[in-house]
Amino acid sequence: LTFVLWFARRARVGRRSRAVAGVRSRFGVRVKTRSVKVGVARAMAGALAGTVLGGPVFAVLGAIAGGSSEPLLRARAARMRDRRVTEQLPDMMRALAAAIRSGRSIPQALEAARDEAVPPLRPALDITVARLSVGATLDEALDAFGSVAATPDAAIVVETLKIGRAAGGNLPLILDVAVESLVERDRIVRDRAATSAQAKMSAVVVGLMPLAFFAIVGPGARDQLRVLVGDPIGWALLAGGVVLEAGGALWMRALLRPR
Repeated sequence: LTFVLWFARRARVGRRSRAVAGVRSRFGVRVKTRSVKVGVARAMAGALAGTVLGGPVFAVLGAIAGGSSEPLLRARAARMRDRRVTEQLPDMMRALAAAIRSGRSIPQALEAARDEAVPPLRPALDITVARLSVGATLDEALDAFGSVAATPDAAIVVETLKIGRAAGGNLPLILDVAVESLVERDRIVRDRAATSAQAKMSAVVVGLMPLAFFAIVGPGARDQLRVLVGDPIGWALLAGGVVLEAGGALWMRALLRPR
């Protein structure tokens, strides 16, 4: 149990903190009732599949796998959402620069950018414009944008607007330079992902091979499975396999992690 808890924390499974510039996104901490229900349903399905394949022990393992799939999928959805926000930020900053060049103020430019934006960036701009409409200061509205967008690049955009406004210089030019920086960062991330794609796929295939083996062989090799689940030697083999599998997953994750 201690190893499982350590592995889950080390691999950042489940909910993760999405603090950006000292502000936490409200989307990163809410737990919806629907997610809990889906997790329970998947745990039950995993338990049923484990029972069919290998008996009570595999039913427990299947329930654990099914229940843990929900936070994993939610974390993946959050990463995809952050990715889309990051991709939309350069267009938003170009719209801001164009509006300011045409003579509009920063609040008016934010409203113009909001009109051109699409989800998932649109809600962040909606809240920003709404804060400004009820009398909030520009800094407070920008902080709200950073809190809802909740990505490192969004924090850069917020700081760029604050510094450019305080410096009183050519804000459109500052925004253009920031756009070039964001685009270059995105290009580097894409190149890195393309370079490591084959290694990631190989790691996934190797990691899933033991599960595929049990799924294919399990129904026709119940005598061998009884040795694994009903004998101390089998328990030791299973424990060793889990430890090696987890160690391999962490090793591959460390090798493929961006530096």
